[in-house]
Amino acid sequence: MWRNPSRARTSVLAIVTQTALALAITAIAIVVAINAGNHSVDERTDADVVALADHLAATAVVPQLDGPPVHGLTTETASALSRAFTSASANGADLRLYTLDGTLLLAVPEEPGSQPIVTRAEEKAALGASSGEPVLLDLEPGRESRTLQAFVPLDAGNPPVRIGVLSMKLSGVGNATWRTALRQPSGLGLLAIGVLLVLLVAIGGIRARRQARYQVHVAGHDLLTGLPNRASFSKRVASTQAKAGTTVAVALIDINRFAAVNESLGHDTGDQMLVDMGRRLRDFLDPRDLVAHLGGDVFGLLFVSCADAADVATTLGKLRSAVETPLVLAGLPVQVEVLIGYDVSNDSSVAGDRLLRQAQAALTSAKSGRGALVRYEPHQGPYDAEQLALVGELRRAISMGELRLHYQPKIQAGSSELEGFEALLRWQHPRYGLLPPAEFLPLAEYTSLMGMLTDWVLDTALAQLIDWGDDMKHLTMSVNVSARNLTEPSFVQRVGSVLRRYRIPPSRLVLEVTETAMFVDPQHVRATLADLDHAGVRISLDDFGQGQTSLRFLSGLPLSEVKIDRVFVRDMVSLPSHTAIVRSVVDLAHRLGLTVVAEGVEDAAALAALEAMGCDSIQGFLIARPMPPDQVPSWVSDRIESATARSLWTPSRPESHTTSTARAASIG
Repeated sequence: MWRNPSRARTSVLAIVTQTALALAITAIAIVVAINAGNHSVDERTDADVVALADHLAATAVVPQLDGPPVHGLTTETASALSRAFTSASANGADLRLYTLDGTLLLAVPEEPGSQPIVTRAEEKAALGASSGEPVLLDLEPGRESRTLQAFVPLDAGNPPVRIGVLSMKLSGVGNATWRTALRQPSGLGLLAIGVLLVLLVAIGGIRARRQARYQVHVAGHDLLTGLPNRASFSKRVASTQAKAGTTVAVALIDINRFAAVNESLGHDTGDQMLVDMGRRLRDFLDPRDLVAHLGGDVFGLLFVSCADAADVATTLGKLRSAVETPLVLAGLPVQVEVLIGYDVSNDSSVAGDRLLRQAQAALTSAKSGRGALVRYEPHQGPYDAEQLALVGELRRAISMGELRLHYQPKIQAGSSELEGFEALLRWQHPRYGLLPPAEFLPLAEYTSLMGMLTDWVLDTALAQLIDWGDDMKHLTMSVNVSARNLTEPSFVQRVGSVLRRYRIPPSRLVLEVTETAMFVDPQHVRATLADLDHAGVRISLDDFGQGQTSLRFLSGLPLSEVKIDRVFVRDMVSLPSHTAIVRSVVDLAHRLGLTVVAEGVEDAAALAALEAMGCDSIQGFLIARPMPPDQVPSWVSDRIESATARSLWTPSRPESHTTSTARAASIG
């Protein structure tokens, strides 16, 4: 790929130089051939007309039509061919281009005031030439000075494919002038060579310029979708934003759970999903706006057609509805869901790259659960004053005892045996009430506070496991860790320290890691995970399917289990594509020696389907909602009593699935 104009100009110059050299050699060869054949010119007149037409076809016409059989001409191609044909017609040649079925596409010279006439004989000759053999029509038979029309097939590509037919009509063939011209290269024969040289040089220049334009296009476009790429999009945003008084909006669109589609249905299917999504976005947008493929499953939109911020929000809402209709991929209807982050500006002093960063911050906020369509707000950035104040409050919350852990059970599929609990962080804020982690953890990720929070969660959760007593000493405790934790040099040591403090076997601790954490510092993260695995701690991949990680990539990581993203589980009964994705993840994970946990199980139908697929463990509201630690013993006792009395477990929300089949439960 050429990334600077100087390299493009150098390559174009080389092409033109090589073309000119080849033309010179061709001219010399033709002149020699003509002189060598003077003794038999009269006998070869007809063949010479066919040869000249064939040479013109190969050197001036086919290079412009390199591709599938022609059915029509673009404006650029028609213009280039017209110029070439006109140069030849000035020296007495009439040229015509036909499709393989004999339809006339281009005629030079044109007949003023009327459409070119195609006789029945001409149409028949064109059809004959389309079969592969040249056809020669003698339009003035019996005369010494004749008019001949040669029809030659046009073949392009390797292996060659027939794409059309060219005809060349010459008058005066066979008379003294024609014979003299062929005997004397300074006559019509040499003139014809000169015309060909002019045509070929012109065509060579056109092809060189076209190739240069193609390289410039490739440098700024994504090869898969044909859309502008990130570099081109950034430049366009910057130049548009610099225009005073213009309302500009930038939106970033992320295809939710693209990786799971890519993994389960194949990379070709994933590529097709990206192409189809790009087409949907392009078809929806106003011609004044721009869509680009920024890489992976992220598209960028630049709006200049919207009057104000309200118009942008309305347009994006309509766009989301338009693109979130099922795509048929690999024969399956796949439900499309997107997350959108955007920002709007009419201030030309705001740099384009800042507008892009703010749209990215909004998209990050959307991914954290704030909504599917999120506009940037100052507090979404890591350096906003309100955010910094909230970080300060979070630091105080640790020492003031405002943090809470709730616990959600995880059971074995089939046997319903209790395996363990996942510790879920909450913040009992003095003003805002009980906050879920999405409201404050993204702030901590930017600071060293994340290490303090994780240490608090580990210490509290493992201490709680001991406090619950010997009846639960075999259970596991799952704790979420962040990308920042995995890059901290002392993290493995701190984990080992808390395990030793409570005398808990490392195998009872499960650390859940997100896909995105794998790519923050891949080398460091791999080393950290390897050390944890060596120490006996189990590693779980959380929310698989939200990012772009493939299970083949994960096969090189020391994982113990994979947790399927809850959205796939939630919709698997109603969406066959989600069922196929879940089944594929289960099968692939088992082949890699990993156990599979389905989270977000809320109904008996999903549970039955997961058990039939061989899913190993279940977590979700059907089993129990996250609960404070003091409620866990009573929940466990209730399950034991239910198992003893009925050998069946009772769902935590029976009103939503009263017809479900209850299953036996046991506590180790």
